[in-house]
Amino acid sequence: LDPSIDPSNRPIGSIFAAGRDPFDTNYGLGGLSRTMTPRGWLSTWSGTSSYADLYETIRGVSVPILIMEADSDMDIYPAQQRRIFENAGATDKNLETIAGADHYLNPVGENADKLALPRERAADQIVSWVRERL
Repeated sequence: LDPSIDPSNRPIGSIFAAGRDPFDTNYGLGGLSRTMTPRGWLSTWSGTSSYADLYETIRGVSVPILIMEADSDMDIYPAQQRRIFENAGATDKNLETIAGADHYLNPVGENADKLALPRERAADQIVSWVRERL
């Protein structure tokens, strides 16, 4: 709820409730926790019980890497994207920003209607990046 923490173009809310109070989403009728067992929830979402550590494992990736950052992502913040990029073991690596895109590459923000759809722009960037390497 604090947009001053790692500022970006993200709206207030969460990836499940853009523009709404996360409390409403967490306790509302459509929450994921209502359709999963506690074990399923923890094995899927818990950072404290997972052995995954992208910041470390990406050091071992040496193939070319393209990281796409949605500038209105409410789940992955800019500092996290930069850290992933900086830690990547590849010498050929790019970090591209998709303006006006949320976590799922849906359009978001005041100017979103003036831009091409984020998924189309991301696809164009990916195709261009791959072509440069073929």
